[in-house]
Amino acid sequence: MQALAERSTRQRRVIGFGLVLLLGSGLVGSWFLFRGEVEPDDGGADRQVDYEVVEVTRQTLTVGSTLNGKIGYGSPEALPIRASGTVTWLPPSGLELARGGEMMRVDDRPVILMYGDTPAYRALYDTSADTGQSDSDDTDGSGTAGGDRDQGRQTGRQGQGEGQVRQPKQPQPPPPPPPPPLTGPDVMELEENLSALGYTGFDIDEEFTPYTAEAVTAWQRDLGVPATGRVELGDVVFLPGPIRLVTDETELGGESPSSAVQQTSTEKVVTATAPSDSLGWAEPGTKVRITLPSQQTVRATVDRVRAGTDGGDGIVRLKFANAARAPASGAVTITYIAQQKRRALNVPVTALVALAEGGYGVQLDDADGTFVPVTPGLYADGRVEVDGDLKPGIKIRVPR
Repeated sequence: MQALAERSTRQRRVIGFGLVLLLGSGLVGSWFLFRGEVEPDDGGADRQVDYEVVEVTRQTLTVGSTLNGKIGYGSPEALPIRASGTVTWLPPSGLELARGGEMMRVDDRPVILMYGDTPAYRALYDTSADTGQSDSDDTDGSGTAGGDRDQGRQTGRQGQGEGQVRQPKQPQPPPPPPPPPLTGPDVMELEENLSALGYTGFDIDEEFTPYTAEAVTAWQRDLGVPATGRVELGDVVFLPGPIRLVTDETELGGESPSSAVQQTSTEKVVTATAPSDSLGWAEPGTKVRITLPSQQTVRATVDRVRAGTDGGDGIVRLKFANAARAPASGAVTITYIAQQKRRALNVPVTALVALAEGGYGVQLDDADGTFVPVTPGLYADGRVEVDGDLKPGIKIRVPR
């Protein structure tokens, strides 16, 4: 009886396990059937990459960069002061000085600004005024000394008494020729300035004549200095044009005139400091754009560049195209062209494809979708210069 009960239990377990397998198989089959109806597997034959077709072009590629600067009158620069002595008067700092104006006084003698490109390097005067010959008390018109005359008379009287013949006079050497007049571009600069200040009566040329000396004398009288007709080294400073003075009152009474006064531009300018090796773009005449504190954009031009010493920072000075539109001071942003390539063969940056064999290429819009290797160059504004077997007008594919 017990054996019959155990056999019945085993039969029920086998039937239950079979029902579980049957039910599981049905569920799996239903899942495959359902999946097949919703997402048929087509092998990916209809799937394609979305792209657009563009042309290879030639155009100028430009890379801009920015630099911070400030508005002012530029960094003070040294003046070629040649006067020596005690600084006895200085004008107020910030004074704009034109031709004929006093930069300072040294030993109470004015140092005058005159316009010119040749720096003062010598005294200017009439050479003939310093070489006139005058008779001395010891000579007569023939050049014979007085003592010799008396000795000659005595010898003559003795000779006549002894029956000797009087010796003829020896011929005198001719006087030395007069020195040549002072000539040079600095002489012409002086005469041009004297004429502009209202002193005339001479020819404006490179020769300092007695007429030039007369004009200098009149000018000196008006300045209130000794009227010598001679311009000493240090009396004038020749510069290309008007300047704005920066003076150091602490030098008043000192003996360093060249340290007492410096110059700046008379116009508002922009100055910027940057490492010297990053200023290759900055050449006089280079055009840039300036963003003012008001966010208004104006044009400017590089005026001068001063390289740093021992690899230090350099200074760039820029002049406004219209200084009246700029404020008196403030921080600005300078936008300049850092790199530029004209007539560059180029494509969109997104057209570049990394090739399996290395490097980059672009895909032609042909039947085979051929890839052409290229070498990228300058990147600018979403485009890139390419060097390869391409020509302007060739159509290429660019992935969207």
